[in-house]
Amino acid sequence: MVTRSQPLCDTTTQFTTMQVPQNSVEAGPELVQNSGKFVRPPTATDIERILKSIRETGRPETVVDLSWNKPSRDLEFQLFLPKIEVDRKLRPDGDLINCPFCSPEHPKCLSFYLLWSSDGHLRVIGHICGRRFLGAGNFAALHADAKQALDRYANENYALTILPGFNQIIRDAEELLKASCSLQEVKRRFAKRMPTLQKVIMSMAKTHDGLLVVERRASADSNQGARTSLGGKQKFDIVPLGRLTGLGFLKRTWSPEPKARSIVTDLLGCVGGRRHQLSEDDILDFVLGATDAELANFRKQAQDAIGRAIELAQQIDETASFLSETNLKLLQGWGRHELNSFKVSVQLTSNEARIWVSQKCSCVVPLGSELRTPAFVALR
Repeated sequence: MVTRSQPLCDTTTQFTTMQVPQNSVEAGPELVQNSGKFVRPPTATDIERILKSIRETGRPETVVDLSWNKPSRDLEFQLFLPKIEVDRKLRPDGDLINCPFCSPEHPKCLSFYLLWSSDGHLRVIGHICGRRFLGAGNFAALHADAKQALDRYANENYALTILPGFNQIIRDAEELLKASCSLQEVKRRFAKRMPTLQKVIMSMAKTHDGLLVVERRASADSNQGARTSLGGKQKFDIVPLGRLTGLGFLKRTWSPEPKARSIVTDLLGCVGGRRHQLSEDDILDFVLGATDAELANFRKQAQDAIGRAIELAQQIDETASFLSETNLKLLQGWGRHELNSFKVSVQLTSNEARIWVSQKCSCVVPLGSELRTPAFVALR
């Protein structure tokens, strides 16, 4: 896996530095011209470290990288995102934070950005002072550049994190496709060979919230869960035997194969159809050479396909649970029950089950454990 302590594309070069027109600067405390720590704009790693410290302590005054003097009017500036929101509960006595631009000696705010200036200093600045000190147009432009750089940095990190194992993700998706095809074939065969049983179970599950039940004639004083026969002459008690899972297996309209095939196609499209593991040079070439739009599109397409794959894998596992050993034993007991007029026989082996409704109507199905999706280490 590729690791780095700084962005591959130095995000500081993505910002537009601006000089502030002198007439946009309001009068304030005496300006200080000394040189600060950051001769060049801080890297994304520097910003992450500073933000972490502020979030944990709530005290930017204690961060040695920050300056609290007001900058000169004729410097260049660069804004950094995200905007920081300090929890007031972390502040000593709940006080506010000083602003170097309008109130260096008086508490003023709890939310602010980080602003670098070409005197080498990094300061906090609120959105109001940002517009007043930098000018509304300049502040908006710096904010837009900062957003673009932050987005690119996030997209670079995503690509660098996921691409080293992307070939495994594709293999997992191809296994998902195989599982989808197998499950769809078993569903088709069961529906063709067991149409009456399928109809009976679906109707019963819908009426009794997924329960397999039998009915017995009610005693004279029974009224709990009873139903009255047609004509109102007899009463029957509903006897639940157990709840079935994976009832989606009985739905004819659900077809996982097209969804899985689309996922594989989209994942291959992310890497130009390559199934082999990408080398570190391949990954760096892609990240360094990609435009902002290309990186954003890669991340969107990859995340969408992986999200669909995880969701489909969960659906397949849930649907295959209809053929679990627990479900089939429940069906076996229900089919043999003396109060059940619809007789069903189920014979279980270590990896499959044979189901009979009559001598001429039978179906062999694999156990659900044989149909479940792989571990999906890369996807999950």
